[in-house]
Amino acid sequence: MAPTPPFLFSLRPYKGNTKAEAVIAHDANRHLLSTLEDGTPVLTISSCFRSRSGSGSTLATIGRSETDIHISYAWISRTQCSFEISLDSNAIMLYDRSHSQSTKLQGENAMPFEPGHHRQVVVQQGLNTVIGMGSDLILFELLWHHDPVETMSIVKNRECVPYGFGGHPYLTRTQPASPLSMEGRRRLRVRYVTIGRQPESRQFETVHKAVNVDSGKLMLVRILHGEPKVPSYDTLRREVDFLSNHGHLHIVEFIASQGWEGQCVEIFMGLNEATLGSLVKSGSCTEAVAVSAFDHMLQALDFLACNDIVHRDVKPENIFYLSLSNNKHLFRLGNPGLYSHTNTLSDTGTQMYMAPETLRGEEQTHKGDVWSLFVTVMWAQDVKDFRQNQSQLTLNEIREAVLYAASNEEGVSGYKEMAIINPEERASAAQMLVKCFGGKGLSTPRQNVPALPNSSAIAAATASAAVPVPALSAATTQITPSNREDLQDTDMQDTDVQGTDMQDTDMQDTDMQDTDMQATGMQATDMQATDISVAATRDRYLRSQPPRQAKASAKRAQSSGRERASDAWRVSKRSHQHLGKNAREARPA
Repeated sequence: MAPTPPFLFSLRPYKGNTKAEAVIAHDANRHLLSTLEDGTPVLTISSCFRSRSGSGSTLATIGRSETDIHISYAWISRTQCSFEISLDSNAIMLYDRSHSQSTKLQGENAMPFEPGHHRQVVVQQGLNTVIGMGSDLILFELLWHHDPVETMSIVKNRECVPYGFGGHPYLTRTQPASPLSMEGRRRLRVRYVTIGRQPESRQFETVHKAVNVDSGKLMLVRILHGEPKVPSYDTLRREVDFLSNHGHLHIVEFIASQGWEGQCVEIFMGLNEATLGSLVKSGSCTEAVAVSAFDHMLQALDFLACNDIVHRDVKPENIFYLSLSNNKHLFRLGNPGLYSHTNTLSDTGTQMYMAPETLRGEEQTHKGDVWSLFVTVMWAQDVKDFRQNQSQLTLNEIREAVLYAASNEEGVSGYKEMAIINPEERASAAQMLVKCFGGKGLSTPRQNVPALPNSSAIAAATASAAVPVPALSAATTQITPSNREDLQDTDMQDTDVQGTDMQDTDMQDTDMQDTDMQATGMQATDMQATDISVAATRDRYLRSQPPRQAKASAKRAQSSGRERASDAWRVSKRSHQHLGKNAREARPA
């Protein structure tokens, strides 16, 4: 009878190996015997087969003692080898349990046990399909009934596995007496095979899902192509090396990297379930989940900033997660440092999250990542239908929507310090962790986190920040926060000039009027009231200006005040002269 699901693989004698045929025909192995469609007898392992080892992570053992597949030859070890399940990925691995290390891998697709690694290796369709025991005395071929991804899924969902795999009774025996040093491990080349769908290809990179042949761990492999770029290439290598050696709970694991000396760099990263983007689109991103993602990303950005690393591409598709118990999630920031080498500003999907200074081509800092996280939160919460309408908005409109939401929308206005145009005035991730979460998860020493500006200063910075960000291809004059203040000063000067002209007109009208002292006194009183009002307005304006502009404005205001005082004295003098003339004319002859 031909094997059908849930069968995983069958052992068939390789090229008519007679000793392998004898093993299959042995009475002790009859419980695993099945027949292929062509009539060939094989030993088949099912996903629900219970190993005699008693371990939930063991599929089957082979040897001449109390094993699942019995081999009666004396030169075979009591436990020659075993098929184990990788607890990280549900991949199936072959372990060499023999004292003489006589289990071998052969064939065109073989990746044999490698010196320096534990004697374990992934076996799957198209990889390590010929196994020799006693060197090449017994040769079996592994026939797989599903592709690697399907096999992992079947193993993961098998009903007979108890929760919490127990330790294998032989596992401690095969571990080396002293663990391999980290220095030695880092020098070993990572061996892998790709699995799943076709790789994702971009201009400068290819992204694969892969399994580590020596550990069974699933990985994301990013292969960078082309000539090394200096200095960005050197910066990327330094950042990748740092993150490989200094992990963080909320940053995707950097396992290793290799190939920096050539034209094909391979960066190996941990694999996660999915992204925040897919979680939001599935409708599973509740308010509590969004707050959790915000908290975890602030911790990740603070860690990067503390170590002088700029992510440059914070967005929902670069935030990954793992599902925990009680409907909780562990969020991790992915791909830090990789954007500058693999992307260009033509990526409009990324542009909408970029800080204004980044779009203007200015130097990128960790403050730009903070702006991007604010936009990500807006997108996740769909503030004012932001997510639904994003494809219809220009970059200018997106920036205006961000500034409006920071000042007016209850859902994100509590984070308004993150959405300030001037990066010098924008909050850092550490400051937001202190404000929103009491500093929990800080990497920056608490004493090094400056206090946030007061609310009025933040409101002023946000209100004055509505500066258009021109299209990337447009050759237009940039309006920055500094020259915007100069423009405000110019407006104030124009207002002062207009006010002076109006006063001169009033004075001319006063000269033409034939009035008495009471009328003149009322005009003088009105002018004093006007001066007081103008002075109060000027004081409020000066208090709102930076020191340089305030000093210049004060000088202009002082000069204008002297002119108004001089004009008032001339009006008063003319009035008294006019009054004296009237008095002389009224005197009796």
